[in-house]
Amino acid sequence: MNYYLKLIFSILLLLPVSRLSAQSGYTVQVRGEDFRWDPNGHEWNSEVYADLYLNGNPIPPSANYFYVWYANPNGPFQIRSSGYNLYHVSPDGHPNQFYQIYADITGPGFMVTSDTITIGKGGTPQNVDVFVKRENMLDLTGNYLKHYTNPHWRDLWVPDPLHVWLTLQQSETIWSDTGLVENPPEKYHHWNDDESDVLNYRAFLIDSSMDQLISWLKSVKSATLGVYLLSASVEKGDIGFKDPWLSDGPELGGIPQNRGTAPLWHTHPSPLVIEPNSGDFYKGIFLNQTVLPGKPYYAVRARQDTMIPFHGQNITWYFQHWETSYATITEPNNPVNGYYESPVIFTQDNATVIANFKGHLASNSAAATAYNNGRRVVVDEDRTWHLVYEDGGNIYYTASTDNGQSWSAETRLSSTASWGKNRSPSIAYHTGLLRLGVAWDREQNGVHFPVFRYKAGSQHPGGETIPQRAFPLAGFAGPEPGRPGGAIVRGYSDSHSGQPAGLAV
Repeated sequence: MNYYLKLIFSILLLLPVSRLSAQSGYTVQVRGEDFRWDPNGHEWNSEVYADLYLNGNPIPPSANYFYVWYANPNGPFQIRSSGYNLYHVSPDGHPNQFYQIYADITGPGFMVTSDTITIGKGGTPQNVDVFVKRENMLDLTGNYLKHYTNPHWRDLWVPDPLHVWLTLQQSETIWSDTGLVENPPEKYHHWNDDESDVLNYRAFLIDSSMDQLISWLKSVKSATLGVYLLSASVEKGDIGFKDPWLSDGPELGGIPQNRGTAPLWHTHPSPLVIEPNSGDFYKGIFLNQTVLPGKPYYAVRARQDTMIPFHGQNITWYFQHWETSYATITEPNNPVNGYYESPVIFTQDNATVIANFKGHLASNSAAATAYNNGRRVVVDEDRTWHLVYEDGGNIYYTASTDNGQSWSAETRLSSTASWGKNRSPSIAYHTGLLRLGVAWDREQNGVHFPVFRYKAGSQHPGGETIPQRAFPLAGFAGPEPGRPGGAIVRGYSDSHSGQPAGLAV
C-alpha cells in the first residue's frame, strides 16, 4: 500500500498546477505568444499574458489587481515588472536564449501565483526583402502583407528591404491582401515568379537562397455569366462559378484566405455580373488563364435539367449548349453529378458566358405545330409516339412510349450553323424500312429551301450501330446542313388504317 501511495504522490508532483490563494477558487495561467525577430534581427520579441480565473471562469483584467512578474534570464529569478493591470508584458532575448517566467496576482482578499513557463526563440534570423508589385512593376506602399506569429498576424510594411527577419530552415506563413487596388483596377494574383502559386497565405520554407518575397498584382476585367431560356426568350435560372482567387476560405487569425487549386462552387441567380470594384463579390476576373491539371483556373457550371415556372406552368428545362463572347469553354459537354461543368478562359473585357436551356414541350412560336399541314406526330409499330416541332427557329424531336403521358428530353435536329432559321417541320415513319424522316423549311439570305434528315432502323448508313429509335443527332443521315439534292420529301398515311405509312422522295 505504501508503494502505491508513493507512486500517486509522485504523479501528482509532475502535474502542472496553479498555486491557490487562501481564498480558494482563484487560479492564474501564464501564456507566451507571437515570438518573432525584432526589426534588426538581433533578438527575439514576444508577448506574455497572465490570465486570471475564478472557479474556472475567466476574470477580465482590472486596475484592482496588482501584478508582479518574475523571470530568470541571467541567473536567479528577479522581479522584471510590476504594477496594477499589468496582465501583459513583452519580454525579449537573444537568439537561442531561453528562460523562465511566472507571475503573482494580488486582488481584494486574495493572492495567487502562476506556474512557471519557459520562453524564448531558437534558430537563425534571415533577412528577407518584401514587396507588393503592380503589373507595371511599381511597388505598393503600405500594410499589404502580414506575418503569422501564432496566434496573431502582424503587419509587414512594404516595400521593406531591411527590417523583415524570418527563421532560417523553418516554415514561415505570409499573407497577402486580396483587396482591389484602383487606377487601374488590380488585385493579388501570385507569389514570386510562379503564376500558379496563387494561395494568398503561404507557408514558405526559409532557406539561405531566399532573400526576397514578392506578391504580384494583375489587372482585372468584367464578365457576365447567365442562363437563357430559349423557349421563353428570357434570362432566368442559376449559374455556378469557381474562382481560385476568391477569398472565401476559413479565416486564420481573422483574415480571409483564398482556396487556390481547390475552390468551391458558388451559385448565383442569372445574370451574374462580375465587375472590378471593391463592392463586387469576385472583384473582377483575370484574362487568359491557362487551364492545366493541378493549376488554378476558372470554371462554370449549369444544371443538366431544372424546373423553372413560366406562365403559371412548371416547365422542365434541359441544357442545350454554351454560348460565349470573349471567352472559351474548354469542355462544353462534360456532365458531372447532374451539371454540365467546364473550365472557362476569359479573353477580353466584358466577356459573356451563357448556358442555353430548352423548355420541355415548350415553344416561343405560336406556329410550333401549325400551318404547313405537315405531320408533327407519328406512331410506329411498337406504339412509340414521335413528335417534332419548332422552337426559337430550331427543330426539336421528342418521343413517348406511354401514349403521350410523358416525353423524352428533346434532341435538336437543326444545326448550330442554322440557329434560328428553321420552321414548319414534318415527320413520317416507313413501316417497311423502319425509317423515321423529318423535313422542314429553312430560310437563308431570304431564300427558303427544304432540309431532310432520317434515321434508318437500327443501322446508321455507313455501318454505325444506333439503338432502335434512340434518334441521336449523330444518327441522322441526309444533307444537313444543306439542300437535299432537289428532292421533295413528304409524309403520307395508309389509306385504310389512317396510320403513318411511309416516306416519298
